[in-house]
Amino acid sequence: MMDLLTRFVVAVPIKEETKEVIAKIILERWFLLFGPPEGFLSGRGTSFLSNVLQDICRKMGIRRILTSAFHPQTNGAVEKFNIALASYRYNSAVHSATKCSPFRAMFGVQAFDFGVDYNLRFRQESDPTREDLAEHVKELHEERTKHSWKAKETEKKCYDKAVSEVEFKPGDRVNVFYPPDVLGVGRKLSTPWLGPYRVQRRLGNVRYLLEGEQDPAKIARVHVNRLRAWDERFEETGDPRDGVFPDSRRLLRLSRGI
Repeated sequence: MMDLLTRFVVAVPIKEETKEVIAKIILERWFLLFGPPEGFLSGRGTSFLSNVLQDICRKMGIRRILTSAFHPQTNGAVEKFNIALASYRYNSAVHSATKCSPFRAMFGVQAFDFGVDYNLRFRQESDPTREDLAEHVKELHEERTKHSWKAKETEKKCYDKAVSEVEFKPGDRVNVFYPPDVLGVGRKLSTPWLGPYRVQRRLGNVRYLLEGEQDPAKIARVHVNRLRAWDERFEETGDPRDGVFPDSRRLLRLSRGI
């Protein structure tokens, strides 16, 4: 909850997001603490549209204001705070890959945790010297590197199990995937698989060098995930040059049979 004039924020952790819980927190932690505001702006979540909260605002003479659907800029100040809060929570939480919080790995000390009652006046351990802190950070980085490599190996094994290896030979005819959204054409009006293109050669483990079948001068370097064996059902031929996509107007005409 935020006061838009002063940008003062009250953040309250909750275990469940029900209309009763939300209404109780807003009433006790804001309205009864600071007094009823002239207006109350909120999103369109079911918890904020409940009759309970509407009754509270009506009885206290508070004007209810709702954000526009799919337009978070209406409540931009709160959205910015949410980004900052989410970033802090991410940096202070233990990462599954490194077994350490990003904040501790970066600065050598654990970030202040909102859920821990810290005694700021008396510390059980003395403040580390600059040399001790530098050595501690070095050890943390070495340990994090080991954990990161182990996590990458685990991810690779899971990926390899789910994806079957596909290989193409020079001269093979293939389709290339172009997302309809990128082409500027609605999903219902176009096919995302364009071609045919011919494989010139393989580049490393996951990329292929292609040429346009009708115009060999048009060259593209394409990831294998965007390729599949040529299917004659798709006759459209796009421009395979890097960064250049088929003309959306021509695709629209083709999809309509014009």
